[in-house]
Amino acid sequence: MSKIAVKYAGYVDKLIYLDASDISERFTFPDVPYPFSLFTDADTRSLFSFQATYARFTGVREPIPAICLSYKFDKDGRVAGTSTPESIQAQLSAGVNIPANPPTNWADIKVPRLGIVAPPTIESKVPWYWYLSSADRAVFDERFPRLLRWYSDVIDKFSEKHPGNPTPIVYLLPGAPHYIYINNEAEVVRQMRNFLEVPLARN
Repeated sequence: MSKIAVKYAGYVDKLIYLDASDISERFTFPDVPYPFSLFTDADTRSLFSFQATYARFTGVREPIPAICLSYKFDKDGRVAGTSTPESIQAQLSAGVNIPANPPTNWADIKVPRLGIVAPPTIESKVPWYWYLSSADRAVFDERFPRLLRWYSDVIDKFSEKHPGNPTPIVYLLPGAPHYIYINNEAEVVRQMRNFLEVPLARN
């Protein structure tokens, strides 16, 4: 989206980044333990058990269409794997790393932009933290502050005012899960409508 705004500036009026961060430098340091290894065979026995487990670990009930598009199911309705081929996953991983995806030069974007971001917090950690083993919790505690600093740095870069450019607007939902639009729909819509100068409907 940022590249489109630079390359086709005449076609872009405003930009809204919804829980989107410049992830070019995201994987340049060790990551925190993720919850995928916590899923058991019982958790994957059906769409609904998988959905409930996902909600317990991530703090948001991922929509059924999103799960059905992302995973394959066998004849008994059990989750049988992801629907994305490994070759595509490899390309996606390669595409978010430097030099394939260098950091965004925000000075090049001349149009107003709104960033609605849900950075994690020390207090919120992440829901799956409490299900980790003691050893994985220790690794998480060691690495999590670096992740928080990364989020803070990314938001600061996004927020920086560049001469001649409109002042960026940032609205934070600290500790909200990834699907912030679903969990905070009313406030997210209000922020977007205000930014786009769309009157708030009263009927």
